[in-house]
Amino acid sequence: GFAGPRSSNVAVMAIGEARGLGYLLAGALSATVVEIAPATMKKTVTGSGSATKDLVIDAVNQTLGLVAPYTIHDENEADAVGLAIALLRDRAVPGAD
Repeated sequence: GFAGPRSSNVAVMAIGEARGLGYLLAGALSATVVEIAPATMKKTVTGSGSATKDLVIDAVNQTLGLVAPYTIHDENEADAVGLAIALLRDRAVPGAD
């Protein structure tokens, strides 16, 4: 249902706070923060920057050689793994293709 603008603002603030916490922790650990745009991840994983969520899920499962019942079905999980794949390919990590 329609939740209205207030809930949207709260969600944006929560995301901003989580992102800020991530940067704070990365700084405390002297870790490098890498940002990958969604379209860049999609293009790297599927070949199309405008790929659908289902196409990303299929491409991640295929890239990792996952077969039922051990496949990824959740789009958030596919996005997270897709980001990892994109980062590994960007860094030219052996075996990332």
